[in-house]
Amino acid sequence: MDIAWDELRVFLAAWNARSFTRAAKDLGIGQATVSRRIAGLEETVGHTLFDRRRGGLVPTAAAEALQPYAESISNAFLGASAAIAGFEVEATGSVYLGVSPGISVELLPSLLVRLKKRHPGITVHVSTRPTPQAVARRELDIAIVGELAEHGDLLVRKLVDVEFGLFASAALARRLPPRPKLADLDVIGWSGELAGLPAGRWLAERSARFVATADTTLAMAAMARSGLGAILLPKLLGRMSGLTELAVRLDGLPGFTLYLTLHRATRHVPRIAAVVDLLLEALQEIR
Repeated sequence: MDIAWDELRVFLAAWNARSFTRAAKDLGIGQATVSRRIAGLEETVGHTLFDRRRGGLVPTAAAEALQPYAESISNAFLGASAAIAGFEVEATGSVYLGVSPGISVELLPSLLVRLKKRHPGITVHVSTRPTPQAVARRELDIAIVGELAEHGDLLVRKLVDVEFGLFASAALARRLPPRPKLADLDVIGWSGELAGLPAGRWLAERSARFVATADTTLAMAAMARSGLGAILLPKLLGRMSGLTELAVRLDGLPGFTLYLTLHRATRHVPRIAAVVDLLLEALQEIR
């Protein structure tokens, strides 16, 4: 029986995600490709690997038996890749970087211009769905995330404790009293996945007057710049967005911590080290 590595890679993504849709997003390929490769693997091994149910994929006994071997092959493949990468002597090649949508728009463009001047041989591929798991699977080289990874193969560095503020356009801020109250403001609210975050829940529990909601900080920041209303944002992002912070008390609002995460095996690879150094430099300047 000949099993292709591409099929095993897709199998592991589906195993971890418990969804063909999420596995496709994690791998950056189409859902149809995921389904086709899983079907091909099932034909090769002669067994169904996942039961498709409304709540997601449920691994079968055959999948349970295959998973440890697939994981072992994946680790060996990643180890070989890291060993070869360690022979690099110049900072050239591709770096896969995961950052939030806000950082990708407000911080990353100027950083990439600086990187191009220092290391013209590096090409950065940006993902706006960063997770520690993607770094552990070597789908990303570097990720800036708001969760502390516990995977043994990862190196994690604390970047900054993130606090929130209420922001508005400079024109709107000038029309407000010196110390406005949240209940007196037109507010652009958080929706979608953002609404489920601690800060999103905090905002929903307040007696804010919502004039609009959005499920990305980029859309909310654009609305705020237009003068539509005030917006709750991490202070770092608010400053990068060109908005004015309002002197509003935000009692009990939880913050979070940003961490830089990379794979232990690639920490000395020149192209990855170059991007890490530049990220740390840029964030230090903002702070």
